[in-house]
Amino acid sequence: MVVLGLAGIKDPLKKSVPEAVKVCKNAGITVRMVTGDNIDTATAIAKDAQIIPSNFVRPQHEGERNYYVVM
Repeated sequence: MVVLGLAGIKDPLKKSVPEAVKVCKNAGITVRMVTGDNIDTATAIAKDAQIIPSNFVRPQHEGERNYYVVM
């Protein structure tokens, strides 16, 4: 018998985060996020927080320029 399991968890943002980011941006503050998460996880969190646009796609080629940097 083979038993497989898969579990996923998500630590949701506080509801106030996207609005706080918006207020900062409207005040001229550049919002940055520093995390040790996997790059794809960090990108998803930054999108949820509205730090980067929801349609952001990381460049696939080194040297390709983009306004937002995820590294």
